[in-house]
Amino acid sequence: MQRMRLRAVWICALGLLLGCGSEKPSVKADDAGVPDAGKKAVDSKIAAALEATGSPSSSAASGQKPPPNGVFGPGEADRAIAPNTPPQVELLGEGRAPRVGFRPTAAAVLPRELSVEFVTQRAGQVSPQVSFRLAVGDGPLPAAPGASGKPGSSAAPTAKPAASAAPTAKPAASAAPTATPAASAAPTATPAASAAPGGSALGSGSAAATGPAEPPAGGSVLVLHVADVALAKMQQVALPADFEKQLKLLVGTTLRLRLGPDGILAGVDVAVPPGTPEGIADFVSLLADVLGLFEVPAPDKPVGVGGYWMVSDRRVASGLPVLRYRLYRVEELKDGVAKVSVTVKQYLADGKLDIQGPPGAEVKLVRFDSEGTLSLALRPGATVPERGKAQEPFVLTLAVGGQQAQQGIETVAQLVAAGAALPADDDDDAP
Repeated sequence: MQRMRLRAVWICALGLLLGCGSEKPSVKADDAGVPDAGKKAVDSKIAAALEATGSPSSSAASGQKPPPNGVFGPGEADRAIAPNTPPQVELLGEGRAPRVGFRPTAAAVLPRELSVEFVTQRAGQVSPQVSFRLAVGDGPLPAAPGASGKPGSSAAPTAKPAASAAPTAKPAASAAPTATPAASAAPTATPAASAAPGGSALGSGSAAATGPAEPPAGGSVLVLHVADVALAKMQQVALPADFEKQLKLLVGTTLRLRLGPDGILAGVDVAVPPGTPEGIADFVSLLADVLGLFEVPAPDKPVGVGGYWMVSDRRVASGLPVLRYRLYRVEELKDGVAKVSVTVKQYLADGKLDIQGPPGAEVKLVRFDSEGTLSLALRPGATVPERGKAQEPFVLTLAVGGQQAQQGIETVAQLVAAGAALPADDDDDAP
């Protein structure tokens, strides 16, 4: 199986960017004669939603558009999407025949394994690039490695609820080194305590559970066991010789994904083997966040090529309270597999951020930008895609005195299910 690649790059700058057989005919969206459903369609749908609520951001002065600086004014976010509102799925176009249903079905065949690889950088701090191999199903847990690094620990895993916001990877003190940003680096921003709305960075649904919970009515549970974890061949930082051995402590971890009947990820329950250091266990939380990027909330009607639908929700992502709008579009149907493209636009719920800058310097939030993309290959009715690639950037533009500074994160993730072959061009995003 071709190796998955995933890249996440934090940007931290103050005037500078710091280093921190025969084929069956297929139907494509270009053949379907439907209008473009990309960025303009997303903006127009958001503008319509804001106009219906009477939000000042959709006034004539702002051109009937979403917040021009990416930040909602006081009370505007609550009028656009009220706190604790379940994710809304709206079918905007059914597309051309033949049409297929995208909601998960009991008849769908699950893959044997999933593979995910990722690395993060946050404010100049670089974490290792880690590759997970996940066994799918309700079978017995793989044996967790003992202190010697060999299988042998039979202790039951301990339940650990997943975090309700994207965590920062914190490798154990003796493990991964981190790169320290230059003294002139951009100030860091963290949300005010009152800023975070309800929602979970692990999916569109509720906040973290206090323990294993049942899925929404009519939903299902997808169980993933960590069968292996290893360091990727390419690393951005030097690592201790025993770091991969510490990662092996995660073998035997279970992730229990609770899915609604519409495919929405309601929450993730995590159980890690006992004795796993907190910094190492954080890699599982990051894994859960990445898996949440590949959820496919689907309408209750069949959709064909050129068809598209909007999903709107509130969440906390990388500690930031955002309103997220995702536009899914069916690009192609071939051999029972659909190619789906997704445009993702996110806006800050408000500008209440605790921004820390250089001593004595006034720091103001100027704008927030987040335009992401997601490409999927999935079989209609499947619980997980056969393969997927996601890009989710966050960029904060800050005014520090008379200068501009940017702080952000860009995540590029790739997931592959066992038996799914990657097209040759999917290897272009190598770290």
